Amino acid sequence: MAQPGFWDTPDAAKGVVSKLSAVKSIITPVQEAKASIQDTCELLEMAADENDAETLELVQLDLEQLAKECDKIEVAGMLSGADDMRPCFFSIHAGAGGTESCDWANMLLRMYMRYFEDNKFSYGGSVDYAAG
Repeated sequence: MAQPGFWDTPDAAKGVVSKLSAVKSIITPVQEAKASIQDTCELLEMAADENDAETLELVQLDLEQLAKECDKIEVAGMLSGADDMRPCFFSIHAGAGGTESCDWANMLLRMYMRYFEDNKFSYGGSVDYAAG
């Protein structure tokens, strides 16, 4: 990106920046997890040497959190295909169930929006409450 003329062709530059962003979104969590694992290992060694039960409990909690992070990284690795970073449409239709189905559709929408926020997915668009 620092090469002269890189930004002269905006479409090509946008493609390169997009690919770079996709690669960073996979590499950065792995690097952070690796650093956390090293820190936790060092803390475990120090706690074991000093027979510090309280610190060993904290290490156990850290290990559980690291396992969750590793699971997220594994899922991200499975979603690393060429089209996996592209936008998509997501819709929920209430169907013909009346008020209850509309309520259920709204609950699903809120659930998915929270999921998207928790997993740092961007979303936007409109909500159509029209019946039928």
